[in-house]
Amino acid sequence: MKVIFDTNVLLSSLLFPGFSTKVYDFCAVSYNIFSSDWLLDELSRKLTGKFKLTDEEAEEYLNLLKQRMSVVHPFNERPNACRDADDNHVHQLADYIWADCIITGDKDLLILEKYQETQILSPRQFYTSYIER
Repeated sequence: MKVIFDTNVLLSSLLFPGFSTKVYDFCAVSYNIFSSDWLLDELSRKLTGKFKLTDEEAEEYLNLLKQRMSVVHPFNERPNACRDADDNHVHQLADYIWADCIITGDKDLLILEKYQETQILSPRQFYTSYIER
């Protein structure tokens, strides 16, 4: 299974270890996690901006994540599927890798439930559907 974690879930799993961390750890062992430079840059900006981490601390977190995921460079066209233009980067990645699932807490993405053949689930929905069964 090919899984994408949206930035908000990665932030939660890194900074507030708990449920999102459990889902991420399960996926890191059981599935293939993918990300893109754009998503990791967004994560870095939020770590250093909103959460006031130093550049070195943010880089340390990013390096930990990169050990457990594949970072790809999508060159396909970015779709216009979301009202939040930044979310279209997630869809671009999903198209590029033929993702099975996007795990997110973003309401703009969750309301779609599915993007083409890619399921869009919250960490709780993913847990119930794939881990708890």
